[in-house]
Amino acid sequence: MVIVLAVIVYSLVVAVVIPLTSPSGEALLASALRIPGILLNTAIWVTAVFAAIEFFATRYPGKCPPSTAFRRVEPELVAGSGEDANHRTQTALVRASCG
Repeated sequence: MVIVLAVIVYSLVVAVVIPLTSPSGEALLASALRIPGILLNTAIWVTAVFAAIEFFATRYPGKCPPSTAFRRVEPELVAGSGEDANHRTQTALVRASCG
């Protein structure tokens, strides 16, 4: 989602800036060739943010309590789990009901 948003914002900025500064095919080509770098930069920032969240969640567990939106249940309680599943070792992550 963030990658798509970054491309949309960049495309809108380019669509406004290029006609006002230097309306040429070379400027349009140069801006199109910058898109992979922008996508890479966006992916790096998203990864860095999630790595920082994970770091602080493991380093300071009292400040970042685990989410209560999910809970672990046994697979036999999940619809569609196979009969051959090892129910003692396998668990499924299921969204907890909010009601």
